[in-house]
Amino acid sequence: MEIEPNYSEYSLEELLDVLDNIDKERCRDRYLKVLALLGDEEHCRKLAEQQKIKEEKESIENEELEAWTTLLFPTIAGGLLLFFGLVLTRSNGFIHIESMWFRIPISFLLFLLGYSGYMKVRELSTNKD
Repeated sequence: MEIEPNYSEYSLEELLDVLDNIDKERCRDRYLKVLALLGDEEHCRKLAEQQKIKEEKESIENEELEAWTTLLFPTIAGGLLLFFGLVLTRSNGFIHIESMWFRIPISFLLFLLGYSGYMKVRELSTNKD
């Protein structure tokens, strides 16, 4: 016995995918159910609202990740450069730099970039509350 899918719980995108991929001849009743759900304006409006909320939540999560990345990576790179003279490279691992005249200003700029990430994280956390 085949289990009947509950199309009323599907998202708008999933319903459209079912409509595109369903065998209209073999599964005529399911095809008609999907068409009925897509024809119901109230149901489609509810699905569109749910999709909008989901996209806003994902956008906020991406913005938080970007802020934390902007905080952590430059700060760690600045610390490595200032205190140990190490610069991470793609191919060879690390390069050691002796000159403090180079290390201090570049580290300062990296710390400023990290501080901008800190301010963004702080702004996001106050907006969340």
